[in-house]
Amino acid sequence: MTKARNERFVVDHAVIVLGHEMNHEGEPDLIGRSRLLLASDIVRSDPRSILVTSGWAYRKDIDLSLAASMKRSAVRDLELDQKRIHCLAKSKDTVGDAVFFAEAVRAEKVTVVTSTFHQKRAERIFRFVLGADVVLDVLGTGQSPTPKQKANENQSLGVFRDTFDGIASGDFDAIRGRLKSAHPFYNGTLDVRALKRPGDRRLSCRPATFEDVKQLLEWRNAPEVRSASVEGEEISLATHSTWLRKSLSNPDRIILIFHNGIIRVGMVRFDCAEAQTLTTVSILLDPAVRGTGLAKSILKHAVSYAELQNHDLKAVARKENLPSIALFEGLGFEARTEGEFVELRRIALANDS
Repeated sequence: MTKARNERFVVDHAVIVLGHEMNHEGEPDLIGRSRLLLASDIVRSDPRSILVTSGWAYRKDIDLSLAASMKRSAVRDLELDQKRIHCLAKSKDTVGDAVFFAEAVRAEKVTVVTSTFHQKRAERIFRFVLGADVVLDVLGTGQSPTPKQKANENQSLGVFRDTFDGIASGDFDAIRGRLKSAHPFYNGTLDVRALKRPGDRRLSCRPATFEDVKQLLEWRNAPEVRSASVEGEEISLATHSTWLRKSLSNPDRIILIFHNGIIRVGMVRFDCAEAQTLTTVSILLDPAVRGTGLAKSILKHAVSYAELQNHDLKAVARKENLPSIALFEGLGFEARTEGEFVELRRIALANDS
């Protein structure tokens, strides 16, 4: 293993194992161990190869990166020579895995080891970043993906394609620049450490931007959303764009976009004009994640946010929209029927501090 002038390691064969998670003692989880076992076997069988471990120090309770955790396990448990292991401790997701790998290692052949459910997306991402000249093999461990895993992977691929739209495969400088400017894990938009908090559902939120306009319109115009909305007509992109621009500049309106990991899954809007005694809260969920429990988690976060501002809350739902009414009632909103609508209210606890 040698270094080129640009400080990239030059090797014949690099085997990169994608990390998953680690516990409070810094030990890889079962998924990560399964990947590491396969990757180590490949490295042992090819004396020209090195093992590359990847993943950042996402846990606040231990000072250890996921890459270092995987390396430690490979040396201690699998008796792999530590001189043949290279750690990449900056990546926070698969896109980062590929970009920081390409930045640090130059290899004629690259083998990526991940899980079977993640295999397709990993191959698309690494092929895009590395370009067509590199011999690429992507291997998976574990069972075939479930329908839910397939849906999540396809949605993540869509986000990836949108983020790097207009860039050619293998154009590394452009890819790296786009990662740092447009990817929310690397441009400071999202608190990724919060997403990885133990026991968390990887849920986080941020203020909306105009870049969210098409995603919000897609959710808003979904038939199942319109049928349950107070205003159920379909709206055009032009109309929605005008509304969002005005909303983003309106000091009495707050729009938060919620992410599950990197995936946008919902929106919460607060309308809090001073002339009104109650702040109106509205929630819009991606139809693809209905029934997963995310709606309650999102609304719970939103209520906590509002209570920090000492806002009393109001929501309005059609009286036949029983799931929405139950969602708000489950978080302490009191319902009263007014004609064809139900108004739900939640009075903030007094701030005694």
